[in-house]
Amino acid sequence: MNTMHGRHAWAQRRRSPLCPYGFAFLYAVPFPGSTPDRPVFEVGAATRLDKAGEDVSNLPRLLYDLTETAQHYLDHGGLDPRQPPQMCNRVDERVNADSTFIGIAVSSLDGPLGTWEQTMRQVEGEDQIPGRFYIQLMDPEETRILVDRPTDPWRKPLIQSTTPTYEAWRPLQSHPGDAPIWTGIARLATLVHQGAQRIGKGRGGAA
Repeated sequence: MNTMHGRHAWAQRRRSPLCPYGFAFLYAVPFPGSTPDRPVFEVGAATRLDKAGEDVSNLPRLLYDLTETAQHYLDHGGLDPRQPPQMCNRVDERVNADSTFIGIAVSSLDGPLGTWEQTMRQVEGEDQIPGRFYIQLMDPEETRILVDRPTDPWRKPLIQSTTPTYEAWRPLQSHPGDAPIWTGIARLATLVHQGAQRIGKGRGGAA
């Protein structure tokens, strides 16, 4: 998602600029042939990507605004990102009523070269655009994963996590500048999870 986000943002930087921040509400989707005894899932998403603008130019503020929107829907009839235009403007066709909300991923085009605006002035093409992925999962450990995509497309991304599952992953390092971002993502994920639980109770099962 982050790579494609960068490519589209670069291609449209002059005629129709995109917001440097994109959102994916992640769902576990039962794979065809999956059974209760041997469940198999794939990941689908409901996504949001806005046009550039002053109101979406700061990630912590944008997260705050989205949590306010989510709280409004939760308080007035129900919150479900799978129902555009509540929170998203695109939903994978795989994502359906049987899908289970598992977390949120945020794509950011801010990176080691500075903000997206600063990055655009320093790179010569889409293959040089770095990026960052914040992922907040709703597993029992409330896992956080940070993926930094380098400017060199031949280098592997740096992956940090609060639960480094794989040998190549590093423990997540805490940076003060990321604190309000993680807080905002966690608040938003909690609200969506609450909405999913209410939907599940209404259907007599889990959402």
